[in-house]
Order: sequence, then C-alpha cells, then structure tokens
Amino acid sequence: MSQILYVAQGNTLYKTTNGGISWLPVSTLPVTSGNGIYTLSIAPGTPARLFATLWGNNTVYRSDDGGVTWTGLPLGAPDEFVQAWAVDPTNADHLWASTRNDTTYPPVFRFYSSVDGGVSWADHTAALGGCCATDVYDIALDASGTIIYLTGASGQAKSTDGGVTWINIGAYDARSVFINPSDSNEAYLAGTTGVIHTTDGGSTWTVLRANFAANDTTVAISTAGLFSPHDPNLVLVGTETTGVYKKTASMSGFSPSNQGLSATMVRALAVHPSNPDYVLAGTGEFIAPTRPHFISPNGGVNWLSAASGLDAQYLRALVIDPNTSASVGTTVVYATGAKYPTDIDFTGSTRPANGGIYKSTDGGQTWAVIDTGLPIDPPPYGYSWFGIVRDLALDPSSGAGGGSGPLQTLFAVGSGRFSDNGSGSYAKQAARIYKSTNAGGSWTASDTGMDEAELIDGRWVWPHATQIEINPSNPAIMYVATFLGISGTSTPPTLGNGIWKSTDGGASWSLSSNGLPRVAGAGSSYFDVLSLAMDPSNPDTLYASAHDPDTFESEIYKTTDGGANWTPANTGITSTDVRDILVDTDGHIYAAVAGRPGNPGGIYRSTDGGNSWHAISVDLDGGVTALKLTIDESGPNKILYAGTGRSVQNIELLPDADLDGAPDASEATAPNGGDGNGDGTADNTQGQVASVTTSPLAESGSGNTWQTAGISQITIEVTPPERQLRTVGECRSARQHPRSSLT
Repeated sequence: MSQILYVAQGNTLYKTTNGGISWLPVSTLPVTSGNGIYTLSIAPGTPARLFATLWGNNTVYRSDDGGVTWTGLPLGAPDEFVQAWAVDPTNADHLWASTRNDTTYPPVFRFYSSVDGGVSWADHTAALGGCCATDVYDIALDASGTIIYLTGASGQAKSTDGGVTWINIGAYDARSVFINPSDSNEAYLAGTTGVIHTTDGGSTWTVLRANFAANDTTVAISTAGLFSPHDPNLVLVGTETTGVYKKTASMSGFSPSNQGLSATMVRALAVHPSNPDYVLAGTGEFIAPTRPHFISPNGGVNWLSAASGLDAQYLRALVIDPNTSASVGTTVVYATGAKYPTDIDFTGSTRPANGGIYKSTDGGQTWAVIDTGLPIDPPPYGYSWFGIVRDLALDPSSGAGGGSGPLQTLFAVGSGRFSDNGSGSYAKQAARIYKSTNAGGSWTASDTGMDEAELIDGRWVWPHATQIEINPSNPAIMYVATFLGISGTSTPPTLGNGIWKSTDGGASWSLSSNGLPRVAGAGSSYFDVLSLAMDPSNPDTLYASAHDPDTFESEIYKTTDGGANWTPANTGITSTDVRDILVDTDGHIYAAVAGRPGNPGGIYRSTDGGNSWHAISVDLDGGVTALKLTIDESGPNKILYAGTGRSVQNIELLPDADLDGAPDASEATAPNGGDGNGDGTADNTQGQVASVTTSPLAESGSGNTWQTAGISQITIEVTPPERQLRTVGECRSARQHPRSSLT
C-alpha cells in the first residue's frame, strides 16, 4: 500500500511519504484567484500526475511531477466554475469536466472532455441532448473508461460508448455517484436522504433509507461514497451530519462506522444525580437530520446513540428532573433544541416541524415531542416561530403529589418571533419564554414586560432569550439572559437587553442589567448576554458573560444583589467569547471559552468569587472550542465535563492550592521533599512553580524522533516579569509552555 498521500490547505499542497507520520509543503498553486483548492486527484496508473481545481475558477491545474510545478488548463468561459471532473482510468490524458456559470439565472451548466491531458477541451453539452439535465455535479467512470455515469440535482445520465451517446437513467437529486470497480452495473447515488442503489446499470433504482436513520423518524443526508478498491464488497458512505456508514458482504444493509471519529459540536450535557457514570450529551449546530443525543454508561469512556423518537436536528439543553432520579430507567429528562421542516421519513414523506422541546421518561433512551401551545408556521414551510429553544429550567417547588413527585412547572426560553405587519409596526408571533404547569403537556407565553421589537436599519430586531436561572430557595425569582444578535448597525439599538428578572414566577419581567456595558453609550442597548449562572449556595450572586456584538469579545460580570447591579469579574481570562458559565456548590466558578486565532480558548476557574481566574486547560484536547459545562460532585474529587467542538472531555479536579495546574499531591513528590526548584519553599504553595510527574521524552536511535522512556519529575518555573520558563528535573527534553497553558 502506498505511503504517499497529498492534502490541500488553501492554495498549498502538502505531501507525506510515510503514511501521514510527517507532512511537508510541496507547492502553492500559482494563482491568485479562487478560494482554495476545491478538488485534488491522482491520475489512475500515473501517480506523478495530479489534477486540482480551485473554488470559483474555470481552470483545471495539472502537475506531472508530484505537485512540484503546475500548469493551468482553462476550459470554457472565464465566468465558468469547474464543478466536477474525472480522469479515464485507462488513459491519464483523457479527462471529463463539468462547469457552472452563476452570472445568469438560472445558472448555465456545460460539459467538456479533453483527450490531450487538458491542453484543449471539446464541448459535449449538446451531446447530452434532451435526455437529461446538464447540471452535472459528479462524474464516475468504470474500470474500462467506456461506461460513464453523470448525476446532478435533477437527474442522472449514462453512456456506454465513452461519451458518444447518452441515455437518461434517473430523476433523483443526487450530488455524487460511485461505481463498483468490478461490476459497472452496480452503482450508488448519494446526496438525497440515505442512498440510491442500482444493480442493473440504472434501469431500476432502490432508495435505501432505513439504515441511515438519524433517529427512528428522520434520515441522514449522504454526501459521498466509495467501493473499496481492495474489496468491492466493502462500501463506505459519508453523511452530512451522522458520520460514516459501511456495508460488507455479510450485511443486508448499512450500519454506522464511526469508532474513533470525533467531529461533533457538543452543546448540551447532563450527569445523572444518582448515577454519576451515566452522562448525557447533545449535539448542536446542524440543520440536517443527525443523531442529536448520546448516553455514556461509564463516565464518558464510551458513547451510545439514544435518539429514538427524538425528532430534532440539534440540542442546546438537557435537564434532568431530580425528583425522578432514584432509578435511571424512570428518570425524566427534558431536551431543547430545534427541528427544521426538511426531514424525510422512511416512506419519503417530508415530516412537519415541531416546537423544539422533547421529553424522555426512561433516562433519555426514548423521546416524545412536547410542543402543544407553541406556535408553528403552517405548511408548506412549517417551522417553529419560537425558534431555537436554548434552555429549560424546572421549578424545584412544583413536585406532584405534595412535592416529591415529578416536577410540573417548566420554563423554556428561545428566540421568539416578530415580523412587519405591513402598517409601519410589528406583529408578535411568538414569545421568548413559555411556561408549562403540567410537566410539558402544554405551554403558554410568559414574557410580559420584556421589550419587544425595534426597527433597526430597515429590519425588526428583538431580544432573544438564551439561558434561564431559577432561585432554588425562592422559585418565584428567576433571571433570563438575552441577546439582540445584531452588529455594525448605523443606528444604535435602544431595546432593553442583557438580563431580565421576574419576582412573580414568570408572570412579569423587568430589566436587570445596570452596570453591564452598553453597545453605544448611555441610552443604547446593553451587550448581548450569552451565558448566565447562579451560585447555588447564594442565589443573589450570579455571573453573566457580556458579549460585544461588534468585536465578539466577552467579559464576565457579577452581581451580589440579585441583579440590581453588575460589576466586571474577569481578571485573568485572556481569551474571548465566553460560551458557558457554571458555579459548583463550593462557589467555584468555571467558564467555557471559545478562542480566536492567536488567542486560544479553554476552561477557566475562579475560586475567589470571580476576582481572579486561572486556566485549567493543560490536558484539554488542543485547539477545541469549549461550549458547555457540567459537573459531577458526588465523589471525593469533582469531575468537570466539557462539551467541545468535537468531543466530550472531562477532568478530575484534584486539590491544587496554588492553582498552577499541577495537583498538590504531584508537587509533593518533587525532589528535595517537594521543592523541585530548590528555592526553599514547597512547590505546592507557589503559583509560579509547577512540578508534575510525567513521561519525559528521550532521543531515539534515529536522532529525530522521540519516544517515551520512563516516568520522571519535572519542575517548570515562571520568572516574572519576563515570564521566562526554567525547567528543572531529570527529563532530557520537555516541551515548554507559556504560563497561560500551565494554569
């Protein structure tokens, strides 16, 4: 098997000759137009010949020396964009390509071939005749190069004579086609729901949906697939939001094949109150069918999809009813998120939208929609006017049967909806807060007193609700965080925004944002508040992240008087965009922070009421965006879970009095009786000194690679004010980090 691989980033090509162990840049394509390399292929049978196209460019680029130098081979008109192309597997000089021109409406599609490696092109658009649409999105050739399949948004075509004549073989919306290399009569189409399969060269097709279930109602959208060149009985299919599926000779259908694949936005987390190994996670940011919910029975080691009946495309909150948590199997769990109306069920019918609130009575295994009373746009559009349901809170005093039964009063917060009424004002179509007094059986609007809509630069804007907190000792008191979600306006908004407070159980609300920063000075709206958390032991103390809509910078603010006044509380947080805040029962605060280029995010902690913050991201998978936090406080040491842009990660919060990221017990094992830097003071009392037990790196025999060589102790000291690092210990070589990544 070849160890030579290529990958493109932007306009630059990278190459590995050792199977991906190391990569080196080979070249940059010699063009200034386009937005990066769009496609990249190696000519079959001619491994030194590469072809590439760039987004928005009418040129195929060819390299005959493994990508070192490139020749541009334009085709068609300058306004045409190369959309798909393929190389004849028997002749590297024979190419097929399709283009798209968006300068006219509807777009113009054309189809070309070249027999001289792209030096010249012949237009074959007319050869397709009236048999099929010419919007060619993918081209596939069989092993002989004479049988060709084309697919587009409105149909499929096939040639059995090398492209001389064509016949129409389908009318499916499909963006990809792939052929069995050992049997050209078998092919799959991807791009609609599931995949579409033929075994007779396209004379008949079978739509396969059942095995591509995002849950038990909706079907994943496939994107691409292939037959293994080594085993034509192995078929792999990629999907838009549910990973990879595979089929083997022994399988009647496809099944998920995502072991080790992590590429999920985790936006919701919950730990079971009586079984801390039972963790729930919800995924977000998708607008297509997906598996939105997973359960881990072993503290995050393994995850299982648990989306039966969960007709959602993504989740933003998971909330467990503590009154039902004596047994996992009877635990009530609520989930919120969104469902768009484009889902297709197993019969091929479009499923209607729902209100984005869901309920499970068996610990999250199976789900039902609970949206009675939520406003939903009538068909054919059918989307929820409540919008994204971002959070849900339970009134802890509303238990059925005298208080110990399932909690009955719920509050859900979302975007709401206002629109122009055609008479110079607006119409309110959905509230930002809805309340249920029967455990989600029905919902009524509950946002009286909140500012509604304002016309800004020709469009209506309004405060969207994002998080809600209820005072556990006095549930009549509650707080809601809101945001406007606008930026760069010529007229500053003046709507009330930020934090809203209710003292009558949600019947009415008043603005409670005094002290938060304003968008454009006195009288203008406050910054967007994207996260809000209450100190469970002191409910008058809350923390909020105020987000500048123009710079995307966040600052944490604190109130100690129930929202009457807010003051900054973010010293030590150097990153931007705080996505979530959590306060544990000891009053320690945690912030999930998304980074920016050159300013990485992570997880921060404060143990002094927000006066100072320290990063606790040493072992957090590098480069991730931290989105959601939850904590397990049932054991001797707390376990913090973080939902990130690609996984769920957790950390055991070991005692660390000096807050330098190295646990006290580890620093106590440093040389000199715990004084690793030999300054006469124990390392575990010095925040600028971190002593950790680690696996040092030792030079291998080759001289340029490294391997683990036993356990040793290293001590890293930061010397102010230059903030230089000094490494002390037995390790021959160690990677030295700046202070911000050690704390």
